[in-house]
Amino acid sequence: RELLHGERGGSAAMLLAAACAMIAANSALSGWYQGFIHAPVSIALAGSAVTEPLEAWVKDLAMAFFFLLVGLELKLEFVQGALSHPKKAMLPLLAAL
Repeated sequence: RELLHGERGGSAAMLLAAACAMIAANSALSGWYQGFIHAPVSIALAGSAVTEPLEAWVKDLAMAFFFLLVGLELKLEFVQGALSHPKKAMLPLLAAL
């Protein structure tokens, strides 16, 4: 239960999904997998629609979500964590610049 509810559970699920995708892409399932990730997906709002392959939607949403989480983690570190003290934050800030 701890694995599913903690941070490790999410990591384990991501690793499992990546492993399954790699196996599918490099096996006899390759044709099905390529057809699945390149299948068109449409989103329609107020009479206009946007159609992109599933792969593009996943990439765009995943990148937006990733950078949102990175920003939130940085804010937490600057407010409460190890980067909240200027002396401790100096080396990571210089490295980032």
